[in-house]
Amino acid sequence: MIENGFYILDKSYRDLVKSYNGEFEDQKSRPIFCCLKDKNIEGLYWLIPTSDLSHRTPEQIQKYINLSQVKDIRQAYYYVGHTTRPALFKISKVFPVSDKYISHEYQMQGIHLVMQDKKQIAEINQRLQRILYYEAQYPNRLEQKITAVKEHICKEIQQEIDEAKREVPRYLNVNQKFDNILSQNPDIMKMYQQAEAQYFLAHPDVPRAAPYNPSDSITDQYKQVKAIRDEHNAIVLSDTTLKNAYKSAKSVYDQSQTQKITQTPQKPSSPKH
Repeated sequence: MIENGFYILDKSYRDLVKSYNGEFEDQKSRPIFCCLKDKNIEGLYWLIPTSDLSHRTPEQIQKYINLSQVKDIRQAYYYVGHTTRPALFKISKVFPVSDKYISHEYQMQGIHLVMQDKKQIAEINQRLQRILYYEAQYPNRLEQKITAVKEHICKEIQQEIDEAKREVPRYLNVNQKFDNILSQNPDIMKMYQQAEAQYFLAHPDVPRAAPYNPSDSITDQYKQVKAIRDEHNAIVLSDTTLKNAYKSAKSVYDQSQTQKITQTPQKPSSPKH
């Protein structure tokens, strides 16, 4: 996710909130505004539900605007703004989420919708900070049970990091073997590199993995390995041309390894006396 982008939540998130007796109703899969990354917890984001205002009466809209003038926490509950149309940002319904619970980007005419209005972003962030401060004082008082859900997601994030600690060597071995395959087959390497270039040209949003550095912290190693894994899946497993190039390289490599084994000269046996 990126800050100020709009997304559609996966249905599993509703189940997560309900498992903690929280209220989260979004039957129409409305776009969710990714307000910001958490400053202290890597992988945690704060999202705000939105609602179209086109079906609201002027009196209803004015009621939301009037709330911003009160002197208590209700001042931060809503923000009447706009996306591609007038929209209500339900800031008091904010919730924590990780990438795991995002179904897909919300797009307009094939382009990911990202808010550009800096004044609007600043106002929404200011109100959000008031809500989060309120939540810190009174955990789980709001109906979506923010603190309970946040703790659950933080545990999931930590489990991913712990898993990565164990699997770093395995992912590196997979990628090292793939490099070995291509380095021993220049023709296939060239074919694969051409297919890879075409893939990234057609899929500019797919991130390339950062080079692995064993001296980095385990958190940085986790990020790099996750990028390697995501890139490997996106390129090798999803794209037919690349998958075929990989299979060809692997086949040639495996055959060469088999030949090495069968052609290894046997030591002459010692003469029997």
